[in-house]
Amino acid sequence: MKRSNLLISLMLAAVVAACGVPSPVGGPTTPSDAALPSSVPTTPAVPNGPLSMNSTSDEIRLRMLRSHTLWHRLWVDARLTTHLPETAVEHQQVWLDPTASRFRVLRGPDAGPAAKLVVANGQEVLTLDVASGQRQSQPESLVNIDLFDPPQTVTDTIAPHP
Repeated sequence: MKRSNLLISLMLAAVVAACGVPSPVGGPTTPSDAALPSSVPTTPAVPNGPLSMNSTSDEIRLRMLRSHTLWHRLWVDARLTTHLPETAVEHQQVWLDPTASRFRVLRGPDAGPAAKLVVANGQEVLTLDVASGQRQSQPESLVNIDLFDPPQTVTDTIAPHP
């Protein structure tokens, strides 16, 4: 019994050792090997189709970073739940048109009329408190329509949208 266990162990060790990849000894052997970079950054392609449950983290990250290239206008209707200091639900509707530097934000309680409206027309931002009618206007220095070009390589660096 011991002899068969020893024989099986030796055969298993030989099979595992045969699975290894031989590594070159010494430096590069040809000029083309010397020209290769020692480290190639991973740059996954941005998927063209919809993401799926099989999408990798890198595909999702790049889709999020490059999402602005996939649309010209965006409308969002959302209910936001915050839990600190107490739980509150807010209804928000957002319209974005970055090509003309315009946006509209309508927000208020989940049930009931809107409480606040923020509008940008490309030159100024107007904030309106719907309940009181109080208005505030300021030059539009908040919006930057410069091109956003996030890094394609996978890094731990955060590149904020301008």
